[in-house]
Amino acid sequence: MIFTNKKIKISYSFDTQFEKTAVNLLKKLSKYGKTYFVGGYPRDILIEQILGVKYVKKDIDICIGLSSEDLKKSLKLLNLDFKALNEILGVYLVTYNDFNFEVACLRKDIDIGNGRRPKKVIFTNSIKVDSKRRDFTINALYFDPVNMVIYDFYNSRNDIKTKMLKFIGNPAKRIQEDYIRILRFIKFKNKYNFN
Repeated sequence: MIFTNKKIKISYSFDTQFEKTAVNLLKKLSKYGKTYFVGGYPRDILIEQILGVKYVKKDIDICIGLSSEDLKKSLKLLNLDFKALNEILGVYLVTYNDFNFEVACLRKDIDIGNGRRPKKVIFTNSIKVDSKRRDFTINALYFDPVNMVIYDFYNSRNDIKTKMLKFIGNPAKRIQEDYIRILRFIKFKNKYNFN
């Protein structure tokens, strides 16, 4: 594992059919926009490499630098089976080779109040912009499996080393935006035994 600025160059092998299928889907989608694995999958890879603790990878979320409408068009062009989970936010469930993957558009949420729903969404092709809307530093990781690079804008690798669970931004404000973040905090704290 090599640390350089916000990029972490890693060595990793895709052992399961689930992982191999996810990489193939990502390659198909990348014809239409820059595509990454985001959140839990790269987090668990880093935890495995830094702390030596292996977790079963149950899901792989994919993000792409397209608008919701463009993503929908791309999925149709690729003849993929999909359904909208939230078209306004650009979130779709894609079934590929009998596996389900959540594919979401990179976005910036504007004016989030109580209740989780932003008043406005701006689609982007920037993972750095998208990362600012995520809840915890360890969930704002983006993995390019083709080039074997994890992008880490909040020094999550240090949080993993020190076993520290941190909100992105002001915790009180982030909880006000979405009260479910309290439950997610407890879930991650307990799952990983973080402080």
